Amino acid sequence: MIFTGQDQVSTVSGDISQRTRWLKLASLALPIVLFIFMVSALELAIKGNHNQLRNQQLQQLGKDIADLSRLLEQELNASIYLVNGLQAYVESKSGNLVAEEIAPWLTNLQARGRHIRNIGIAPDNRITYMFPLAGNEKAVGLYYPDNPKQWPDVEKVIQTRIANLIGPLPLEQGGNGLIYRSPVFLENDHYWGIISVVIDADTLFKRLFAEADEHGLVLNIRDLDSGKIVLNSDAVMGAIQTRQILEVPGHRWEITGAVEPLPMNSTLISLRIGGWLVALLTAILLARFLHSIKAHAQTLLALRENQERFTRIFTTSPQGLALLDDEGQWIEINASFCLMLGYTAPDIQQIRLIDLFAPEAQVQMLNHMQDIRNDYASHTDHSRQFEARLIRADEQWLMSFITLGICYRSNEETHWLLQVLDISERTRLDQLKNEFVSIVSHELRTPLTAIMGSLKLMASGKLEQNGSTEKILQIAVQNSEKLARLINDLLDMDKLIAGKMEFDSTTQLLLPLIEKALESNQAYAQQYQVSYRLQPPAGLPSVNVDAMRLQQVLTNLLSNAAKFSPPHSEILISLLLEPDRVQVQIQDQGTGIAKEQQHKLFKKFSQIDSSSTRQKGGTGLGLAISKELIERMGGSIGVNSSPGQGSCFYFTLPRVVTPEENKFAAPDIQKD
Repeated sequence: MIFTGQDQVSTVSGDISQRTRWLKLASLALPIVLFIFMVSALELAIKGNHNQLRNQQLQQLGKDIADLSRLLEQELNASIYLVNGLQAYVESKSGNLVAEEIAPWLTNLQARGRHIRNIGIAPDNRITYMFPLAGNEKAVGLYYPDNPKQWPDVEKVIQTRIANLIGPLPLEQGGNGLIYRSPVFLENDHYWGIISVVIDADTLFKRLFAEADEHGLVLNIRDLDSGKIVLNSDAVMGAIQTRQILEVPGHRWEITGAVEPLPMNSTLISLRIGGWLVALLTAILLARFLHSIKAHAQTLLALRENQERFTRIFTTSPQGLALLDDEGQWIEINASFCLMLGYTAPDIQQIRLIDLFAPEAQVQMLNHMQDIRNDYASHTDHSRQFEARLIRADEQWLMSFITLGICYRSNEETHWLLQVLDISERTRLDQLKNEFVSIVSHELRTPLTAIMGSLKLMASGKLEQNGSTEKILQIAVQNSEKLARLINDLLDMDKLIAGKMEFDSTTQLLLPLIEKALESNQAYAQQYQVSYRLQPPAGLPSVNVDAMRLQQVLTNLLSNAAKFSPPHSEILISLLLEPDRVQVQIQDQGTGIAKEQQHKLFKKFSQIDSSSTRQKGGTGLGLAISKELIERMGGSIGVNSSPGQGSCFYFTLPRVVTPEENKFAAPDIQKD
């Protein structure tokens, strides 16, 4: 029979539950209510007092961290303002500095900064001015590009034109420092040089530590952008923590403060322990007294609930489940099993289990059943899993993952549990993956073989310096370009799927774009001994497109037309103009494409011939990329083809009517 529901089991379970409900309530209510009342009153009082103390700590910690953040920001800003002022001075002097003029001024500025170690000015990336000079003589004349440790950071500042603060890092003159660098650009966007200030990180952080110690907290600073620890202190176990973000040039610092929570006082601890012990002892004594009364009723109810749970799982499972006897006759079948195989409940009762399997799988299934019988007594594994094809009611194949096992056995009968999982989609995806691997392997192997052969021949030294060498190099270059196109197609498809491809759409005439594409692909067409012919349109339509992406689409369609056209044939490119749209058609004279195969054309990694021995190369990505690009520009793409009549690939774009078109179109309207 079909296992349709759990009404009968639910009714029996409900009757038992109704009879035992009052007994359970009576046996549980008194100890639970008493225990909850005592514990709740105790915990509310204790937690209320303790949480109040923690909240006060957290509020004070937030204020302290805010104060420390402001202090750090003020100290850093002092150096930043100095560099900004010096940068303005350099710009006002057009980069023409005189050491005698700026030395007294910079010495005074450096003396005012409590944590400034030195100030460096590097026109053309060479440190020319250093204040103070004493102790920093080795830095004068340093050319940043010759210093591999500092040049990457300096180069980043120059390229981004954004000042940056790095560190802390060890200084050659001893100690640790923070370095703030700012690029200087003069008029006409001319790069002049770098201004840098070295901040004494040891004295700066020492002051922060002193301030943190005064507030009784532990301080940590982490660079969120690089993950680097700027300032680290010992963590407090179970500490109360708060965080604040500080924006510094080029980075975001996370300042974390932590304090050790105030311990619970001894009076509250004693009160909590005593209260819990009294409540627990009272509940245990009362529960033990009533336990013997309710034990039998609870056992019976649990048995019924387990039966109901199994029934619900069996009935509502999305997987096909069935119970059978040892002769393969149906005992119970869930609705998913019938739906999966396309049978109605009465029809499937007339079919034996063995008849649902494909002929080649019937022997396999019978062998598994016999193995399970043989191993049942001596093994704990009473099931087998295997893949097999089943026959649906519509005579279609269903690729399935079968789990078959004994779920119950006595001296008189054996019950089998059959689970069927539809893996048709997984099988289809595996096939698609295998086809993709075959295509890419073929497309990679062919050019790589040509390149390696060319390189080995040249490396052997047997080639003479004549035309053959140039030909070998040309083969290697052509195949390298083929590999590059394959990789570019894969990258473009990845960007399109992720939505990361950028479009720079502008309104422009369509015809020049087509003419440019024809000119670019002329050499490719000559390889296949075909020619392009552009049929002049009746007008000059404008479209809003990304010219580079449209060229990519046109190149894909034109190269495909040339590749699949017979030698000495002509490929016709024409435009169909409509009031609001324009359609570009590319008609070849190839063998054509059958209607049932056309759905594969614009799918990713799909080709009409996906075998590794196909005559025409390609990854199957060109048309899929073209479809995505055209649709992103507001258009559509398609094909009209029949076997033996060639193929016409086309794409349609929204037409933009410009003032120039209206001007030229007006006389024609009056004439009509």
